[in-house]
Amino acid sequence: MSTINTGIAIDENVLTALDRWANEEYRSRNNLIQLLLTQAVQRREAAQRAAASTEQASQITVVTSCDDVAQYRR
Repeated sequence: MSTINTGIAIDENVLTALDRWANEEYRSRNNLIQLLLTQAVQRREAAQRAAASTEQASQITVVTSCDDVAQYRR
């Protein structure tokens, strides 16, 4: 995995909380931030896939009676 150094501005209170969290998990602050960002991106992508799947499913017509079948015949 390649990395790019960024100059990111983080609130001091958030940084302190991240340091405590990282220490509790025996991680570096940088490693914890990378983990959290990776998980956030994965959750977002999964939500987008689920939304696309739901959208596709809503476009499927379900035939529930003989009357419905006649409507869709050509």
